[in-house]
Amino acid sequence: MLERVYARHKHYTLVRSLMIAFFHGGSQTHGLWNADFRPMQSPMPVIALRYLIEQDAAFAFKHKLMTGPYLLRFGPAGARRLADHWRRRKLEAV
Repeated sequence: MLERVYARHKHYTLVRSLMIAFFHGGSQTHGLWNADFRPMQSPMPVIALRYLIEQDAAFAFKHKLMTGPYLLRFGPAGARRLADHWRRRKLEAV
């Protein structure tokens, strides 16, 4: 049931500059910086909402649908963060 709620609301929350996450015991979603870290695992199923913050540039970069709302909310400062993140990723690939 929570998977359906999550799927139904992820775009709704996105356009309102909110982040939604679904935590559960079987989650295999890995961390942004550490592939062995499983931040979405939880002993019980939980849905969490929080406001999008400027430091979420890595999420906005990874999830292209988030880029627009991120830039609308944080403007030039957010664009700089996205560009910095893009440069770091490019250097890591070399």
